[in-house]
Amino acid sequence: MIAGFIIIVLGIFMSYFGKNKDISIISISSGILFEFIGATFLLVFKSTFKQALKYTKTLEKINNVGMSVKILDTIESNNEDKAELIKAKIEISKLLINNSKGN
Repeated sequence: MIAGFIIIVLGIFMSYFGKNKDISIISISSGILFEFIGATFLLVFKSTFKQALKYTKTLEKINNVGMSVKILDTIESNNEDKAELIKAKIEISKLLINNSKGN
């Protein structure tokens, strides 16, 4: 975008102080084209960055749920505690489903 701005300024300078006006028109047109390409690149970069950020947040949520289930699986318990562990897994599943509906 800086190169496009420099080309536009050079074209304006050539149109005021130069003899050949056609070259200045070509220079200004190419500068405007540079600016358009630069702005398009920035818009694509912005949307790609937002999408990558959303993807990373989703992976973080999935990782947190997986870690909590893994912690519940590593807990040794007797038959009475197994019912509580199953209830805890069900609650984690419910929370995950509710969070995924909200996004």
